[in-house]
Amino acid sequence: MTHPLLIDTETLQKSLGQPGLVIIDVRGKAAYEFGGHIPGAVHSTWHEYSDPNAIPKGLLNQDLSQIEQILRRLGINQDSDVVIYSNPFDNWGDEGRMFWMLEYLGHKNLRILDGGWVKWTAEKRPFEHGRVSPAAGNFKAQPMQTLVISKDDLKLVVRTPHPQTAILDARSLEEYLGKEISGIPRDRGGSGVETSPVRSKKIFKDCRSSSDSTGPPGLLDRLRIAV
Repeated sequence: MTHPLLIDTETLQKSLGQPGLVIIDVRGKAAYEFGGHIPGAVHSTWHEYSDPNAIPKGLLNQDLSQIEQILRRLGINQDSDVVIYSNPFDNWGDEGRMFWMLEYLGHKNLRILDGGWVKWTAEKRPFEHGRVSPAAGNFKAQPMQTLVISKDDLKLVVRTPHPQTAILDARSLEEYLGKEISGIPRDRGGSGVETSPVRSKKIFKDCRSSSDSTGPPGLLDRLRIAV
């Protein structure tokens, strides 16, 4: 399957070592350093970019200068070709979170490795151990506000007919159904709101092979999302 937001394992292997390429491994630190990683890949997770003072978990740090410092330490420049990967069967969508954050911050050249670490190792492609320390980059954040929506704005959307707006719930099915997770009751998005549960693991399981003829478009059709 060919898609502008994805890169296949063969293409990435042929690109290893090229100037301007930054590969980000968003798995856990132990898996990255001791379990092996794609040659030249740097390590970073969404936790590093979260607001340390926010009570809700995962809110993006409002101090963009701190985020810029972290991204520059990864060697990211304004024109870097960034590839993000994880283990698609052992995460909640970490690569998607990193992709969204970088896109929101204004980076243009972003792709996710199709099949991630699982496909890379299954094909016996090269890997290495240890932390990679690249030369510092010069990335400057230029936030794109059209890629975020506030809670209050979303409330306005769901209170009125919104045939052109699809709301996807990327939490677990248990959370989506309003069951208790770790003792915390969760509501299903509010009374009268139609949402569709969709998990990154489901997408990768459906589309983990480039021979898949439907891929994400088939899933999006089932969710009634036009592409």
